[in-house]
Amino acid sequence: MNYQGFTIEHRNTVVYVTKSGVSRELFADEVDRARDILAKFRQSSPGSTWGCDGVGFEMQARLGIVEVKKSGVGPRKFKSGLALLV
Repeated sequence: MNYQGFTIEHRNTVVYVTKSGVSRELFADEVDRARDILAKFRQSSPGSTWGCDGVGFEMQARLGIVEVKKSGVGPRKFKSGLALLV
């Protein structure tokens, strides 16, 4: 699914929120937006959120790609999260 320029995917129990072509100047703001989107997806089992901090932040900023992930999101919680984005 595409939402405000971000791609949202669900594989197994992991939600991926990605956006490419992000300028260095807007990178931190776009990471915040991606994390806000990811927050809509509740976990149905233990998991974590990761993908754009520390070294990952710097590497993604250089490439212009924002990618954050959250594990532990089952199919029903994923559908519920999508409904909140509409």
